[in-house]
Amino acid sequence: MKKLLIATTLAFTFNLASAGEIEFSPSEKEKQAFKFGLEEDLTVFFEGGKSYFKYGDFVFTTPDDVFKTYSENELRGDKKYKNKQLIINGVVGGIKSGLNDKPYIELKAKGAFISPQAHFATSEEEIMDLNKGNKIRLICKGGGEIGGVPIFQDCLFSKSVIKSMLDERYKEYESLISGNLSVSVEIKKLAALINTIAKQSNDFSLCKDKILPTCFDKSIKKLTKKDEERLELLLKENFKLSKKE
Repeated sequence: MKKLLIATTLAFTFNLASAGEIEFSPSEKEKQAFKFGLEEDLTVFFEGGKSYFKYGDFVFTTPDDVFKTYSENELRGDKKYKNKQLIINGVVGGIKSGLNDKPYIELKAKGAFISPQAHFATSEEEIMDLNKGNKIRLICKGGGEIGGVPIFQDCLFSKSVIKSMLDERYKEYESLISGNLSVSVEIKKLAALINTIAKQSNDFSLCKDKILPTCFDKSIKKLTKKDEERLELLLKENFKLSKKE
């Protein structure tokens, strides 16, 4: 998918004359490729890289940055982090049992006498496998500061968030295949792009039984003018995307 981002673009011009709908009936391998590409793009996004799409308004931060901001000015800390959706890259300082035996994680932060705390939305089994010193990536809501301790609320591990988003968006894709055009623009664009690559690569023929990173990347080539024309027609005629979209 990283190569896909470099090799292709979705800056469509829609200058083509209407030529009627073209065939859109994805094979099982093409469906695998769509799911693979979407999962990789979601992973790149939550790692803070250059993803194909934006999957929400998140603030990327670390326990060090949050603690430093709050220790300098609590009002500034609240403005920057409180009630915001945060993607936090940190290191486990401790795993504790809080009120009603609900677990929480202390995150290491430079200069912090009491470490920032990550409290979870659900009882995630992954907590049981953690040890001090493990690196983790969490998706949390900023909970402000209590007694000088930054609090992160409703936390989830990034892997579970990615899985949930992947499942939700793949259902949209299946709905699009069934003819539902009310799905998101992003799903339509990625579906059209993967479909074009499938046609260009003879249905990902380099991938035998399963879509893997190596064969997926090798299947992606720079789109020719003919490929781009087909892609535009698919978006315009089949998926009814306007020029503004």
